[in-house]
Formats: sequence, C-alpha cells, structure tokens
Amino acid sequence: MPFDKGQPGAPESTPSEATTSEATPATLRTQAEGRVADYFANRTPPPDPETLSRDFQLQQHELQVHQIELSLQMEELQRSNAELGRMRDTYRDLYDLTPVGYFTLSKDGRILEVNRAGCQLMGAERGKLIRQRFSGYLTEDSGVPFALLLRRAFAGGQSGGQPGTQASAQTVRAELTLALPGGGETHIQLDAQAEAGSHPPYLRAAVTDISALKRAQQDVIMLNATLEQRVQDRTARIRELSDELETFVQAVTHNLQTPLRQFTALAELLRRRLPDGEHLPQQDHALQGDDSQTWHYVRQMLGSVDRLNVLVSALADYFRTGQQSSISMSVSLERVLEDVERDLRPQLQGREVVWHKDPLPTVTGDPQNLKDIFTALLDNALKFSAGQEKSEISILVRENGSEYLIGVRDNGVGFSAAQQGRLFGVFQRLHSERDFSGLGIGLARVRRAALRQGGRVWAEGQEGQGSCFWVALPRDGLPAP
Repeated sequence: MPFDKGQPGAPESTPSEATTSEATPATLRTQAEGRVADYFANRTPPPDPETLSRDFQLQQHELQVHQIELSLQMEELQRSNAELGRMRDTYRDLYDLTPVGYFTLSKDGRILEVNRAGCQLMGAERGKLIRQRFSGYLTEDSGVPFALLLRRAFAGGQSGGQPGTQASAQTVRAELTLALPGGGETHIQLDAQAEAGSHPPYLRAAVTDISALKRAQQDVIMLNATLEQRVQDRTARIRELSDELETFVQAVTHNLQTPLRQFTALAELLRRRLPDGEHLPQQDHALQGDDSQTWHYVRQMLGSVDRLNVLVSALADYFRTGQQSSISMSVSLERVLEDVERDLRPQLQGREVVWHKDPLPTVTGDPQNLKDIFTALLDNALKFSAGQEKSEISILVRENGSEYLIGVRDNGVGFSAAQQGRLFGVFQRLHSERDFSGLGIGLARVRRAALRQGGRVWAEGQEGQGSCFWVALPRDGLPAP
C-alpha cells in the first residue's frame, strides 16, 4: 500500500536504514514490512473497515489515473521517437546527397563521419575512411596548412562566448590538394568550424572541389603573363604598318608630281598650237567646229590636272602632319580659340555670326595639334551654316572623370544618320562641290590630330537642324608613346 510521506503517521526511514551502503531485495522487503507495521501500530485511532475501504478505493483510483497518464506519456514518447527518426532520415539523405563533401573530424584530424560526396572526392569507400587521418590523403605541401587550419579552428572555438555554441565558433578556410589513389591531384577548398565545447571536441568541415577554378586561374595568370608582351608586339606591328602606309603614300604623292607637271606642260603646249592659243576662251561656244570641241577638251584636262594636284598636295600634307613629333605642355584653350578666331576673320566678312562659348579649360598637350582641331571644326561650322540668315555657333564644354569634352555646334545643314559613318573619312564629301567647296579632308585631320592628342571624336546632328562635333581630350595630357 503506497503512503504519502507528508501524511501524519506515515512510516519514515531511520538514519541507519538511509545510510545502508548495501541493500538486497530481501532487506528492502523487510524494511518495507517494518514501516507498514509501524504505521498501523502508531495510528490512533485504529482504522476501521470503512476507513480502510475508502483508503483502498482512493488508492485504486490514483493508481488507475497514474497508469493512464503513463500510457499517454508512452504514446507521446513513441510519436516523438518516430518524428526524430524521420528527421534523422531526412538529415541523413541531405547529408549524403549534397554535392559538397561533408566531414566530421576529430581534434587530431581523424575522419569521424563523411558523406557520399566526400567519399567520391577522396576516392575511397566510407568504411575505409572512418578513423583515418585526413592529412594522409593530402599532398606533402598541404600537410602544414591543414595542421594550421586545425589549430586555428579549435583556438577560435574556445575564445569568448559559450564553448561549442554557434556564436563562439569561427569558420576557417584553407585551399589544399588531395592526392588521388590512382595518381593525380584534386584542388579543394576546406571550410571548417570547430565544436570545441563538445566532449570530445570535433570539427565540421565542408570540402569543395575547386580544380576547375584553379585551372581557370592558371589560364588567367598565363594570359596576363603574355598579354603585355602581345600588346607591345601588336602595337609595334600597327606602328610598323602605319609607317609603311605613310611611306607608301608619300612615295606615291611624290612620284605623281612629276607626271602631273609633264601632263600640265603638254596640255599647255597643245593649247598654244590651237588658234588664239595665247588666249583660252572662257566659253566653248565662242569658237566654231572642231576648235570648239578641242578647246573644251583642253579646258577639262587642265581643270582635272589642277584638281589632282590639289588632292595630292592635301594627301601629302595630311600624312606629313601625322609624322610631326608632338610636344606636351600646358595649353590654354582660351588662347588657342582667340588665335583661331583671328585667322578666320576673313570668312566673317558680310555675315552675321552669333557666338556662344562656355569657359574653356587649360589642358596638357601639343599647341599646334589643338589649334588644328579648333581651326578645322570652326571652319566646318562657318562653312555649313553660311546659308542661314544668322549663323549661330556654340562652343560647349563638359567633363567626366578622365576627359574634357569640347563640342562645336552650328545651325547649318546638318547630316543624316546614314552619313554619320563617313564624316571623319579622308576625301569623304556629304554634299555637292557646287554647294560647298572643299576636299572632304578637314574632319579627317580633326580625327587624326585628336588621336595624336590621346583623345577621340564623334558627331551628333540631324539633317536640316545643324550638327555638333565633339572632341574628348584626356585630362592628364598626351598618352605615353
């Protein structure tokens, strides 16, 4: 019969009984019977049958309730065990099927647990890996880095905070090399976190195959090692081809001058043999018959020779300016613009021209190069806005982190989008010579001069709505030769 120790008269253990160091089932039985006897002997008044029956019923009810409670606790425990089993299986599946190798290592670097990806990386079955030293599968040069990783990981796990907690654990990383059983090597990245507060302490490690990354890095290193030399070789080749082209053009233009002079002289002799050869008629219809046709041919020959002479001279001058050595000095673009406007004053006679100008910066460069750029751009703006009642020319200045952007805008005839690719070409004319004079070489000289200055050029515009030609000049001056 169970007794409540808090109930008055309940049997209590004696000191001699409580301190018995060795208790057998027989002695415990004897002690229990003695306590019951003492309980009934000391109880006053003696229990009557009705009291005993009521106590028995209460005790029976209590036992039934306790039995049901134990059954419910057992069912809950079984459900918890089943849920833990499912979670364990899920964790095991995730652990095994992840593409990253996961290892559990002891403090001395032995493998305590490994997943399927880890076995594939190591080239061995799980049973052969367990309890083996991880360092035994590394190349010789990776042994010291791995030992240092273990030391740092466990030292970090013991510093600050509660040992073994996530907050106190420190993740350490090292790049190592695995020696494969069949020969060859695999580069890996090992990220480790120690659980130093556990007993015994262990290390969780994620191992990633970075062989492809290492190969790519090596390719980049090799490419960088040869890139500078390749750039230098290509630059030298380009300069060689450019010099060869300029030499060829100079030779052609020089050799053309002699036959052109001869052709002009022969045409002049032919003119003198014709009637009134000393005075070439201005109009073919002033003569009659064959003389009129002959004079027409002579005039066409002389005009073509004159134009060819001009083109050859312009081409020679274009390449000659590109071969001149550049100097680098501080140049005020305000002063350059003043000189250019002074040279262009004859073109302003009888015209109404309105100027708009932003403050121009001081740059480092070649003064003659810069003057050639502004001369050609302003001459271009004045020429193609001549048909307007009032020419409006604006000089714009913008800048970015590395360049000054200078634009010359006009309200002239502009150009179409289809013509934009021809703007800076040599002898590229967008308009008829009857409408606008020139050889179509001015903007080509702008581009050439800007490139020598280390800059670039581009244009914006619409047909009939004017145009704006931009030159970007480096803030740091001329590029290195």
